[in-house]
Amino acid sequence: MTSLRKTSIKHKLTLLVLLTSSVALALACAAFMAYEVTSFRSKMGDNLASLAQIIGDNSSAALDFGDAKAATETLSALHADHNIRGGCIYTTKGEIFAVYDRPNDSQLFSAPAHPGEGIHFRRNVLEIFQPIVRDGEQIGTVYVASDMSELYTQLKLYALISIGVFLISALAALITSARLQRVITGPIFGLVKTAREVTLEKNYSARAVKQSDDELGVLIDSFNEMLRQIQQRDADLQKSRAELEHRVAERTQEAVAALSLINATLESTTDGVISIDTYGMITSYNQKFFDVWQLPPEAKTYKDVNKLRDLFLPKIKDPVAYMAEVKALYADPESEGFGVMELNDGRVFERYSKPQRIGNKSVGRVWCFREITERRRAELELAYERDLLRTLLDNSPDRIYFKDEQSRYIKASASIAQAFGLKTVDELLGTTDFNYFDGPRARTVFDDERKIIRTGQPIIDQMEIETSKDGQKRWVLSSKLPYRDKSKEIIGTIGISKDVTAIKETEIKLEQMHKQLLETSRHAGMAEVATSVLHNVGNVLNSLNVSSILVTDRVKKAKILNFTKTVAMLNEHATDLGAFLTADIKGRQIPGYLNQLAEHFTAEQASVLKELGLLHQNIEHIKDIVAMQQSYAKISGVVEFVNAPDMVEDALRMNTGALQRHGVELIREYEDGPPIEIEKHKVLQILVNLVRNSKYACDESGRADKVIRVRITQQADTVTIAIIDNGVGIPAENMDRIFNHGFTTRRDGHGFGLHSAVLAAIEMGGSLTAQSDGRGQGATFTLELPRAPKELSK
Repeated sequence: MTSLRKTSIKHKLTLLVLLTSSVALALACAAFMAYEVTSFRSKMGDNLASLAQIIGDNSSAALDFGDAKAATETLSALHADHNIRGGCIYTTKGEIFAVYDRPNDSQLFSAPAHPGEGIHFRRNVLEIFQPIVRDGEQIGTVYVASDMSELYTQLKLYALISIGVFLISALAALITSARLQRVITGPIFGLVKTAREVTLEKNYSARAVKQSDDELGVLIDSFNEMLRQIQQRDADLQKSRAELEHRVAERTQEAVAALSLINATLESTTDGVISIDTYGMITSYNQKFFDVWQLPPEAKTYKDVNKLRDLFLPKIKDPVAYMAEVKALYADPESEGFGVMELNDGRVFERYSKPQRIGNKSVGRVWCFREITERRRAELELAYERDLLRTLLDNSPDRIYFKDEQSRYIKASASIAQAFGLKTVDELLGTTDFNYFDGPRARTVFDDERKIIRTGQPIIDQMEIETSKDGQKRWVLSSKLPYRDKSKEIIGTIGISKDVTAIKETEIKLEQMHKQLLETSRHAGMAEVATSVLHNVGNVLNSLNVSSILVTDRVKKAKILNFTKTVAMLNEHATDLGAFLTADIKGRQIPGYLNQLAEHFTAEQASVLKELGLLHQNIEHIKDIVAMQQSYAKISGVVEFVNAPDMVEDALRMNTGALQRHGVELIREYEDGPPIEIEKHKVLQILVNLVRNSKYACDESGRADKVIRVRITQQADTVTIAIIDNGVGIPAENMDRIFNHGFTTRRDGHGFGLHSAVLAAIEMGGSLTAQSDGRGQGATFTLELPRAPKELSK
């Protein structure tokens, strides 16, 4: 600039002409390049839009069927254009459905997380978002990104052409201006001479000589008029200066007020804020900044940021990384920075940094520090819960799934993929139940999920039958619930299904067996009698087992092996047997040892014979019990006349062994009367069960005096048989349930005996009732029978 001031006006005019021409030419070249670039960009946008439209039309079917693979194959057609960096297809939900990345590209292509709209030029990339429309409805969006290398090639060519034209035109302008500048410089030199005179001599009355009527003439006239006005305004200068000083004082007060407002704003924020100029000096800060870093009060007097940094830098957990980020920001004054840092005391902060500008000039940098410790902890807890969910989905044997509003799988457990024969869970995502079940089953599930989404009502523990496409059937216990977002809006469904096929099949088999058991007991009528018989037979078999074990043990312990060894020893000395028995030490002991063996064998024979006799007696006992049972079995279902006392005695005989073994005293109180016409086997079933239950009640009471009283009362039309014991009694809360099927208070009981007994009594036209005063007060079971069957008594 200094050399330009000293340059003569003619050189300046020459330079001015040259610059003017150059600027005009540069603007023309720039306009030319701008037009070409705009046209080229428009053409690129149109071509890319056409390409995106074709991709979208070819991908509509893939979107309808959720076929991501087909969509990816459609996108792969983009490789024909080497300028295309990548592309993707979004669903109507804004989720990425398929992606294309240019092969062998050094720059990694990253599709936007959500679809945008229209065409965008971003630095080195041209982007387009093209809606995919079918039947007037948007079903997705195509995104294509192209680099700008072709445009830059054109720009380089246009630049070279413009530079050549510029240089040639500048040379021509220089030659022309050097010759024509004299027409202007002459009058100007005269004007300069007058101005110098006025300046040096302060002679405001001097005037320049006008030489022409053009703009220079007007300039000279204006200069002369200016000199006149200077004279006039010189007097007003002092007055204006005083007014200016007053206005400066007022503006100073306004600036102080504005600064106070800025400081109040800084102190009201929850972020720690500090401002640093380009020379590293602190220009402003708030108290929160010192609170964040827990700095001493004297730190507020520091002006150099390096001195302040020495205090807080040791508090950062990774100071090296922090300083690397700071240096990178200061290397680019116009850059903006964001980062997260952790302090040694466990606190976590977000760091923001932006350039501070006055107008368009950067004068420093503002730093903000915001504590996010609680948010980071919440994020870590959320990640932990997400890992727990993934662990549950990967390891749960139950089938757990999440579906969207179209009933498509969006997340599922590994057990579902395994059940559907898939290798990974990812293969399941985006599909529906129509891919895996037959039509009716898939439609039922779909309708249930539609209803849940519509009403918000869950379905809990619903037993269902699943039929796969290959015809395989499974029982499942399903619960389905609405899937809601953060705003409580239903966006899909959640389901849990447990495969209970094995349990259901077992239940069906158990139910069939239970029905068979009830039917057998109901028609045979002797299930409980047979139980009593088997119990008595079992007791006798225990004795048989003990006797057989004793016999077996004694035979095993017999000294046959020793006898065999003795015989073998005699056989070895058969040639000198006499000398061996008289002279050899072992030989002389053999006669005495044989006498001991003979006595031992005689005692064993007697013991074995005794046990065999007991075995014979127990076998005869079993034969007697079986014979009695057979006598009743032969008349099953036959109505006959019997004496009540005789029938009761038969029942008692079947329990005699157990009653004697447990020390139960029997007291009989019989009234004589005529025979009754009844099904004898059913009555025996009831009585055997009642006597056995009373015996158990006496045992469980722990009493030394166990008594069962059997009472027969004869009436005109009925006979009443009461079994009375002094056992544990029946609690009041059990009285209403004592005859229910499956109810029992014994650990090994099945809860069937009393239920079948009361049914048998009702079938015969009688009744069976129970009475007890409570725990430890004994119980009375009363069987009332008609003297004749109901159909005969009518």
